[in-house]
Amino acid sequence: MFKRHLIAVISLLCAAGLCFGTATIALAKVGISGGDPGIAATQPSDYIRELGDAMPDIPPSMLDNPDQGMSSAGEESTPLSGISSTVCLSSSSPSSAPGSSSAGSSAPASSSQGGSPSAVSSKTPGNSSSKAPAASSKPSAPSSSSKPSTSGGEMLEVTIGGTVQRLPAADVLSRVVMNEMSSSFETEALKAQAVAAHTYIKYYNKLGKAPSVGSRTPTAKVINAVKAVQDKMVYYNGSPINAVYCASVAGRTNSAADVWGGSIPYLVSVESPYDSGTPGWKGKTTYSVSEFQSLVKQKTGIALTGDPAGWVKVTSRTSGGYVGNITLGGKTSFGSTRLTGRVMRETITGFQLRSAKFDYAVSGETITFTTYGYGHGAGMSQHGANEYAKRGWTYDKILTHYYTGTVVK
Repeated sequence: MFKRHLIAVISLLCAAGLCFGTATIALAKVGISGGDPGIAATQPSDYIRELGDAMPDIPPSMLDNPDQGMSSAGEESTPLSGISSTVCLSSSSPSSAPGSSSAGSSAPASSSQGGSPSAVSSKTPGNSSSKAPAASSKPSAPSSSSKPSTSGGEMLEVTIGGTVQRLPAADVLSRVVMNEMSSSFETEALKAQAVAAHTYIKYYNKLGKAPSVGSRTPTAKVINAVKAVQDKMVYYNGSPINAVYCASVAGRTNSAADVWGGSIPYLVSVESPYDSGTPGWKGKTTYSVSEFQSLVKQKTGIALTGDPAGWVKVTSRTSGGYVGNITLGGKTSFGSTRLTGRVMRETITGFQLRSAKFDYAVSGETITFTTYGYGHGAGMSQHGANEYAKRGWTYDKILTHYYTGTVVK
């Protein structure tokens, strides 16, 4: 009898241990025990990974392939499905958005990119030996059978780690803001990021899409900042806007027309003068002459010959001061594609250039691109927002500055 009881007790303990172990593994996978490495404090969002720039490089929906996102550096984001959101995410934290900086998971945009490449080559700005971030896949549409919120709060459809999920807005937003900026940013900048992310996700949810977002365990500072504004969004003519953003800009933002070719009234060029003092704003990417020749030939079919100093020439600039049209080996296009600074950054170099504002120089057998800012340059600059916050700007003033003619409510 005693033996049977002992076996029963041991069985119960094992079962409990297994359950605890499984729960521990599940929580570890979503980073619930993670800390704040402060990645965004030293490197801008699309500097870490380039598919989001929501964002960072995400084109508006009416333009080319808007909802593809960038994947941030650091750990891969892990789907939260199958685990209670009240366990995996702080129940007091807010909703989600496409991603731009700090670590952890894929975000739109930024798929950022505008023609969104499927992969990025191994050369990264300032470090030819390290891997550049890869573009994330296009998020799938939200499921029509998603369960309604049991708490009565707002629910948002997002894609995390390739899986579409319906989660409380408060939970997702705090994790996304942590992923985008980290708690090293000013509180008003964190609030601006929360509202921009919320608006961006809502914009795509209304189109029946679940944008990819980055997810990272938030600190108390981030959670409190998000809680203060989790019911706010940015509106133009009464509708949530496509609130794209990037890590930093080169003096002025680009307009939507500059980047994606279509005019959007709230995405026009505005000044952002303080970005130049922020980490990662200026970068260099180098190639040997033969490497660059090979890259251009592979991507465009253009054979570069003669003096390398004349291979790349800038013939126009965007409203934000970025490189507009260029000639490459004397040619203005390849196939049906016009050669531009954006094509150089995205198509030819595979996002090895931090931005499409660059200088081109040749020294001996080395070609150097010096870039300014990071990301596509449209919408809100994350580091610019932080600098404005340091100068006393409130989150709503920051947002209405970067998104012209909008209101925050």
